[in-house]
Amino acid sequence: MLARRPYGGTLLSVIYPSLRPEAISQKLIADLIEQERRLLTELPSYYAVIVARPRRGFSKMIASLNYFLVPKLKRVGRELRQRMPASRRKAARG
Repeated sequence: MLARRPYGGTLLSVIYPSLRPEAISQKLIADLIEQERRLLTELPSYYAVIVARPRRGFSKMIASLNYFLVPKLKRVGRELRQRMPASRRKAARG
């Protein structure tokens, strides 16, 4: 990752789309914006703009294997646990 810049979204991105425009006063809008600004000083931003460069060489190969294999291995583990009888599952947990 070359750069990361916060893009906001602590409160307004969640609440504002759910509000009906005809039911919102200008004071409420100003209060929501002020609350968002306060929250952004205390909490990390929910959204971010990220600039990254792809990995190259051996690192790229390892990353590709990781993205390809890890989800499949997790799925195989889940499938095996589901097919294992309940008595063996308890014994396997300890």
